[in-house]
Amino acid sequence: MRRKIGIFQTEQQVVNCVQLLQTNGFVPGEMHIVAKDDEHSRRIEHESGLHADELQELAETRYESKDITDSYALAAFMPMPGGAGTWNGVPAVYGSYGIWNKQDHDGFTAALESLGLSDDEAEQCINEIRAGKTIVYVESDESPTLFDHDGGPDLSRLGIAEGIFRQAGASRVI
Repeated sequence: MRRKIGIFQTEQQVVNCVQLLQTNGFVPGEMHIVAKDDEHSRRIEHESGLHADELQELAETRYESKDITDSYALAAFMPMPGGAGTWNGVPAVYGSYGIWNKQDHDGFTAALESLGLSDDEAEQCINEIRAGKTIVYVESDESPTLFDHDGGPDLSRLGIAEGIFRQAGASRVI
């Protein structure tokens, strides 16, 4: 599955983008919206009629249902300043916070990856979302066109989505 991601600073830009995407034949299953929290998603959902995933809620839900042993297993072998001890009889070095978690501290990157974004895409979007920006992404299983390989214009659905993102005022397109 390929995707094109647009990063928007305002809710109005997202609403305009969704309207333009719908006008150009995109359907709700192809369009996805990710906002930081419900404060950033309410207006978008109300005016666009699309569900917006709230990253804060996804991260909290993922954390509450996650088996915490994944974090401890890494802690047992990661040297960290602060002291030494054992964990289940295995020598471990731990820091002042007790354990080291392989995930980002707020769980946002893991939550984005659970939505299907690649590691690279999640890393590119995470600071933007933390800063209150909203992402819209379009997915397609459409193969690249011949023009994509020869340096010509991108006539695929993702190429159309990129043009719409730019027209709607995206601050960045990935």
